[in-house]
Amino acid sequence: MIDSITDSSANTFLGCPGQYFYEYTRRLDPKKLREYFIWGTLVHIWARLRVKELEPQALMTEMQRDIAKLERPLAEQECMYDMLGGIPPTADGHLLRWGRDDLAYESMMTETEFKYQIGDFTFRGKIDGVLRNLDTGELLLYELKTSSMTGPSLYRTLPLDSQLRGYLFAVQRCFGMDVRRVIYDVIKTPQIKRGPVENRADYYRRMGLLRLTERAKYYERTPVTFTQDAIDSHEFWLASIIANMRRAEASGYWLRWHPVNHWPCPFEEICMHGGDDIEWAMNEFIVRPENALHPELS
Repeated sequence: MIDSITDSSANTFLGCPGQYFYEYTRRLDPKKLREYFIWGTLVHIWARLRVKELEPQALMTEMQRDIAKLERPLAEQECMYDMLGGIPPTADGHLLRWGRDDLAYESMMTETEFKYQIGDFTFRGKIDGVLRNLDTGELLLYELKTSSMTGPSLYRTLPLDSQLRGYLFAVQRCFGMDVRRVIYDVIKTPQIKRGPVENRADYYRRMGLLRLTERAKYYERTPVTFTQDAIDSHEFWLASIIANMRRAEASGYWLRWHPVNHWPCPFEEICMHGGDDIEWAMNEFIVRPENALHPELS
């Protein structure tokens, strides 16, 4: 029986139960590299280490060590090493854009995994950090995102974001912190194509330099406030979703759909071939071992 849930697994199930089945129950990871996902992981490694205020070369050495410790396929680790050249200009751009603002805060918690028991299931996840405003003493959740698309329509709806609400819920319940506001920090991905003879390392270095020189365009930050009622409602939201997950698990029937304009699904071809017999597609996927964490928690 399904006994744990994360924000990502919950939203994957809401988006398509079939995708949840392949990704979380069958534990399938695509062999094809998802560079947007890998870059996001690399940026979060940098964000966790930057509080140490290391010299640039020492920071890169620490990042290399952290990459080597990840339980990821070799191809993903090699991809991260190629991307490392994009980190220094990206980090410099972030410092120049927000360094003065960041002097108003101290870090109370860096990237931290949490587990919270709700009845007969566990809510799990990983928060990016908690900050304290040095002037007011207010505690704020820090959430770092890498994204290509943002804008007013996204920021307007952030108070409805289940991930942010869930992380506030977890910080309150697991760590006893009175946190109701979020600093939502976005490092945007330039919409530029890789040149025909440009290798991955040069491409990510070029994107980093573009962020550095056009900081107002590629670094965005906004506060998001949640009511306590909204935060408290997250427990019911989780319980409702896991009840439906268990219903699908018990029946063996996982609905599959592919909404127009939905983020590309790595399991689309499986569904196009009927969705039941997946053995023919196994050369396209890696099966995570029973005890291996989903990449979102590793």
